[in-house]
Amino acid sequence: MDGLRWRTGADAFHEANWNECVQQRIAGLAQVKLKQPTIRFLGMVPELSAVCRYEGPTVVFLFTTFVQREPPVNCIRCGGTVPLYRLPRTQTGEHSGLLSWNSNYQACDALQMNCTVGERFGDRQMSDVTSSLSRSGLAVCKEIEHLIGHPAYYYLYRANTRSHAAEVRRTCPICGGPWLLKEPIHGKFDFKCDRCHLLSNIAWNVR
Repeated sequence: MDGLRWRTGADAFHEANWNECVQQRIAGLAQVKLKQPTIRFLGMVPELSAVCRYEGPTVVFLFTTFVQREPPVNCIRCGGTVPLYRLPRTQTGEHSGLLSWNSNYQACDALQMNCTVGERFGDRQMSDVTSSLSRSGLAVCKEIEHLIGHPAYYYLYRANTRSHAAEVRRTCPICGGPWLLKEPIHGKFDFKCDRCHLLSNIAWNVR
């Protein structure tokens, strides 16, 4: 596969990446004697993040925000977005669990960012590892790990705390082990637990 096409995502519309729904619609065109549409790649949308530059399977993490338009799967090595068509197909041929989690996470992030309705609810859903949002996200990570054969890390949001000194003493909320890194990953993830596959940040108000 051409390296440039891979890095820019120009291969996204290649026939090999069509799911069952697209295949059915294309076949439907032939049945009514219409030509298959011609797809021309014009370039990347300027404001979108860079695409992951690695061609093979890589360790990934889930991360999104209320304004993000890219898929929430990211390469932990380069930080680039991993297009969903690069992930192996699920049994249904879709990534419905991942997309559902993405939509719910962005809704919770919007609540805590707007600070008027449901701020505490949104914050808790994103920062508490036992919340329904986190549980569904962790389940998505397990599914991705099964598909790619590599770890998939889940990001726990952290907004506020009382002091920086107390914050850096935090332990992994699942196993209780140490997880503070010497250097943050991509300038934002200060905590990483390789046992539980969790990422987090030093609370933004003391960082």
